[in-house]
Amino acid sequence: MRRWFKIAMVAVLIGLPVGLGVRFCGAARQQAACAAADAYADRMQPVLSADARFQNVVVYQFSGYGCALYYGNVLTEADLGALQGIIGKSSPPRNIEVKCWVKVGPANPAATEGLRKDSQTRTQETPK
Repeated sequence: MRRWFKIAMVAVLIGLPVGLGVRFCGAARQQAACAAADAYADRMQPVLSADARFQNVVVYQFSGYGCALYYGNVLTEADLGALQGIIGKSSPPRNIEVKCWVKVGPANPAATEGLRKDSQTRTQETPK
């Protein structure tokens, strides 16, 4: 009986620190990825705003796992191709994922208005 008790205690004493280390190490990576996605979005939004073709496209940090999302719409397939080219040349950080949910169709500024306000508010709140 004492032998199994010793084995159980050793398993707990080894497993507890390992489990806590994995948990908190993962949280630190997640926070770093979210911060990198925020910085990427803050860097790319002015690039999009400078081009009239992308006035209805917003880039922002999406989800809690370090994803930058391009969202909105463009008028033509050529504009979408140009946007894909900009995204391809943007060199995002390696620890984030970049997604593009941009549709081709008539302008709908109301679809991105709330996102644009949230992005501006987040930029104003974030100390540089």
